[in-house]
Amino acid sequence: MPFKAHLIPARFIKLGVIAAVSFFGSLCLTFILTEWFGISPRLSFALVLVVVFTCNFMAARHWAFRERLIGSDPRRQLVYCALVSLGFRCLEWIGFAILSKVLVWHYMVSLTIVLVVSFTIKSIIFDRYVFR
Repeated sequence: MPFKAHLIPARFIKLGVIAAVSFFGSLCLTFILTEWFGISPRLSFALVLVVVFTCNFMAARHWAFRERLIGSDPRRQLVYCALVSLGFRCLEWIGFAILSKVLVWHYMVSLTIVLVVSFTIKSIIFDRYVFR
């Protein structure tokens, strides 16, 4: 499939929308499971992580990268997406620890930098390697 540079900004925006919906969805679902259903916050959040990851994968595959559905292997994409996401969670934690504890930057500044850089790089990796 030829490289289509003009689609990158649109995909980046779509991935940003998916991330924003996931953020607020995670907050709401964790609250509902904890407060309304009496599930412990840790278990609620663990369940939400699975649900949100699944929704993110489906939204990325069927919305942000819709033109790549034909001929793509959804199982391979799911495995790659899971590995990339897990790897980035670990790197985000390490980056946050370095900025906030080693460099002694304010935790909100550290978190913002880590999440912005992570989102940008992960979007490129999704575009180039995961959703092919």
